[in-house]
Amino acid sequence: MRRILAVLVLSLWSSMAVAGGALASIDVKDMRLGDLLRYLSDTGKVNIVPLVDPGTKVDVAYKRVAWDTVLAGVVKRMGLASLREGSVVLVGDSAAIADLEKIKHRYRGPRVELDFHEASDAAVAALLARLGAVSTLTGGTRSVTLYLRSVPLDQALDVLALVTGATTSPTGSSKSPSGCAASKRPSKGMRVAGIGRLGIQRYAVVVDGPEVVVIRKGDCLGSDALRVKEVGAGSITFATPELDHSWTLHPPLSER
Repeated sequence: MRRILAVLVLSLWSSMAVAGGALASIDVKDMRLGDLLRYLSDTGKVNIVPLVDPGTKVDVAYKRVAWDTVLAGVVKRMGLASLREGSVVLVGDSAAIADLEKIKHRYRGPRVELDFHEASDAAVAALLARLGAVSTLTGGTRSVTLYLRSVPLDQALDVLALVTGATTSPTGSSKSPSGCAASKRPSKGMRVAGIGRLGIQRYAVVVDGPEVVVIRKGDCLGSDALRVKEVGAGSITFATPELDHSWTLHPPLSER
């Protein structure tokens, strides 16, 4: 009898997880909306994109609840709305979402992975150009913090335009730098602002004030000629004579 009951409970639990999506447990006060949506994106293996200020603070307390139920609760409590297109879920004010619902898309083509943290228009455009997508991105009104995984390239560009208010122009790809990138500036003070992948090759965009360069595995960076050992998901690893070290794209939650 106990065995039968255990099987029934397990079956019910599996059905709940499949029907409502992966389960989320979170209890945080004053959490940034962008961080919450990134957590739910990772949990549900989707791409949840805020079209409102990602720095807005929110209190959340859920235990083993389907990620989409958590999202629906947060959206309702904040007076927002959401719209899903493929693997992308847009979260914004009701009027903006209502306008987007009227537009029908048929996205296709190669899929891209984009991960930006407080990236400028110039940094976003440089990385997209290196991926062969666009070389200009103008008119944006805010820095970009955004993560998209396995999204059709044309949909990713539409999402970027929505997030930044910018326009994009397809004009071909850029080439790898000859010699060391930013060779006249020391690497100290630089930071990674974004990582992108189209196909098997990953690229990272590195910024130092107005200086923007895009690097990949095998490139060198700065006057100190740091050699790029690997561009991974969320970090760059450099090989130095002393010790390999990494730059992380996103700071820990405790530092935000």
